[in-house]
Amino acid sequence: TSMRGVMNQSMGRSFSFDGLAELDKMHQETPVHPPTQDEYQVGTDGVTPLPFPCHIMSSTMPRARQTVDWENIPYPVEMMSNLNPLDKGDFTGQELEDIALTHPDWYNELVADPFYTRFPGGECYGDLTSRLESIVVDIEQQVGPVLVVSHVSVLQVLVAYFRNTPVEDCTGIALPLNTVLKFTPAKGGGWQESQHRILTSPSTSECDLQSYDCLSVSPYSTPMIRTPVTSQMFPANAGSSKGESSPPEIISPLGDH
Repeated sequence: TSMRGVMNQSMGRSFSFDGLAELDKMHQETPVHPPTQDEYQVGTDGVTPLPFPCHIMSSTMPRARQTVDWENIPYPVEMMSNLNPLDKGDFTGQELEDIALTHPDWYNELVADPFYTRFPGGECYGDLTSRLESIVVDIEQQVGPVLVVSHVSVLQVLVAYFRNTPVEDCTGIALPLNTVLKFTPAKGGGWQESQHRILTSPSTSECDLQSYDCLSVSPYSTPMIRTPVTSQMFPANAGSSKGESSPPEIISPLGDH
């Protein structure tokens, strides 16, 4: 997949991904020395054997760090501020429904153009996409598995890239809860997507991995409905089987976790 990839498609106005080409050139000129098998065998504690090589990239937010802080499998973790969620500036900590009530004019602008509308004192999705350019290069430069632990807004941009869909449409991507999205290089280019549901056992608090359709997963396989104010995405049958008070199994766009 080209570094410019789909992120340089449908880029209207002044937004550009020319920086990816320059970053890619810099990486190509820098010698890459992948870790040896011996370096993969032992965890950060110097004792625990690791089952397989994995390059873990995490945002610097405490909740992301806690997600990858496995005492029994001490993989090294690269903390990267570029993976931090969309900066909501003056609206940090506020829910969209609250913003819609207190700042209706700005909220209407967000609904009309969710990709380029910038949060006051913060970022827009265009800004977020720019700071993820180097992350995409780093991921594609790796020779082994990569695990990215981040937040909804960041994952929406990355998923749009690896699904080969216009990045300007990333704000409409709904992400399933408790699920690992896996992208595997496909023959002839592109990426093959699979989803793996993580189920938590209440008795042991340990996670079991259950695979769902490991060959291919359509991003539209779950029917969605959008609520008009919060712009949250829910399964269309969420209320029928689990009750109206059940939490959604789809993480909403613009609501970072």
